Amino acid sequence: MAKRFYAVLLISLLFAAPVHADFEDGYRAHERGDYATALSEFRPLAEAGNVDAQRFLGMMYFEGRGVPKDIAEGEKWLRKAASQGDPELQEGLAQIYAQGAGGVAQDYAEAAKWNRKAAEQGHVQAQHNLAVMLLEGMGVARDVAEAEIWYQRSAEQGDVELQVELARMYHDGAGLAQDYAKAAT
Repeated sequence: MAKRFYAVLLISLLFAAPVHADFEDGYRAHERGDYATALSEFRPLAEAGNVDAQRFLGMMYFEGRGVPKDIAEGEKWLRKAASQGDPELQEGLAQIYAQGAGGVAQDYAEAAKWNRKAAEQGHVQAQHNLAVMLLEGMGVARDVAEAEIWYQRSAEQGDVELQVELARMYHDGAGLAQDYAKAAT
């Protein structure tokens, strides 16, 4: 799961639109492996609240690129970036907490919190993750009714795997109340 987070985070970083010349300079420096320059460009932007700079700075600390590897510092910057509302980053951060990835302590309550933030913005995987956590009582009080709502929302977005999973749960009564009519739809 940590690899999945890193892949999602790196993809979101690649598609992030640079908004400042300094960020572009930092990005280009980062891409050519000049991490000292990247750090000097990203840090002031990150401290000023630039979400893209916060992401890059967080990943630099997580992976020890140009700075000593510092999980706590990386987590701090990723949390700041995720707090600004990026559902991809929020779901990725949730995965880090759920898996205890990269040296971060496993924390289901934090995972549920970040999944909920992303789920409320329509992030299909976060909706599914939150549904599982609610159904299993992982980091949150077990709530089958709310789990069902999140399963439905994620399935309604057209994810065939989730639709099949939800239908199977209704058919088998696995976690949700058995309901053949709902399983058929």
